Amino acid sequence: MSDESQAQNITILPQIEDLLYPLKPEELAHLEASIRQHGVREPLCLWDRDGELILVDGHNRYAVATRNGVKFPTTVLEFKDLEDVLDWVDKNQIGRRNLTDEERAVTLGRIYQRKLDQKRTSSREANQDKGAGESKSAGERMSDTLATEWNVGSATVKRASNFAEAVAALKDVGENGVTASRLVLQGAIKDAMTELPKIAKSHPEALPLLADRICDGATKVKDALKDYLAIPPGVGAGITGHDSALSHPPVTGSHDDHASQPGEVLPNLQQISGLGGMDGIQDPIVDMHSVNQIELQANVMYTLSELRKLAKLDPEQTWQQMPAHIQNDFGKDIDALAKWLTALASCAVSE
Repeated sequence: MSDESQAQNITILPQIEDLLYPLKPEELAHLEASIRQHGVREPLCLWDRDGELILVDGHNRYAVATRNGVKFPTTVLEFKDLEDVLDWVDKNQIGRRNLTDEERAVTLGRIYQRKLDQKRTSSREANQDKGAGESKSAGERMSDTLATEWNVGSATVKRASNFAEAVAALKDVGENGVTASRLVLQGAIKDAMTELPKIAKSHPEALPLLADRICDGATKVKDALKDYLAIPPGVGAGITGHDSALSHPPVTGSHDDHASQPGEVLPNLQQISGLGGMDGIQDPIVDMHSVNQIELQANVMYTLSELRKLAKLDPEQTWQQMPAHIQNDFGKDIDALAKWLTALASCAVSE
């Protein structure tokens, strides 16, 4: 298939596009000049999903060719399902010479996570899931397998997985998170591969603040959060008169530490529930001068970014899935929280 009209029948899936790394400006300019002069030499790879032709490889060539009215050859590959396609895309990318170290690590991490998820799903379906000990063993076996396949150490695979999760968490905090994660992948943040996973695991509430500061020009994670990380434990907590869940965001483990179970809304629900209630929410508004402003800003940004995720869930189903002790602990404060958020929304509208 090489007819120009073929371009009208090709589908671009966002799940595939999200895995791809953009060409550098000079690389894109060279590709455009080459296609204009010589045409598209290498076929675009397609997946025939029940008659729908999905572009698997060649997104840049496709964009340049269609923009310039150039015909292009195609070839159809066979895949079992979308997961198989995504795995092929990542494996195809990891061999590219123009990837940054950060892009290569994220790609390897995604391959590991996908394989581990598939392994766990197969185990559950076969009723062979024996708990966290077996999951950890499966993770170790998977990292050993990929380490051999890609000629790296097993520890490198696990670090890549943690880094991939951290980049995804940073990207998920909003528009600045998308920009910040792109800068991380481009290699603009010098200590990202070592420091970003630490922040994502120990201080996830600081990710929105980190994203803002990277967008403002910070080139190191440590420097961007130097003032925030210098806050002694407990300072800024107790805004409502005691330690609240807001001052202690849930700790997110590595991919090996946790596998979401069917029907689970939040991965660390039991950890969150052990932090105590929010009885102080009815207390009078505190003196803002007595609150550490840096931690307050980070906590508010973290909480709002988490609420953005919760807003996509059905409220009734979400509440029904909460254990009784959590419903009892937080139920009485829902109305007060709703009023506070309404007041906050009014402030945002009036700006």
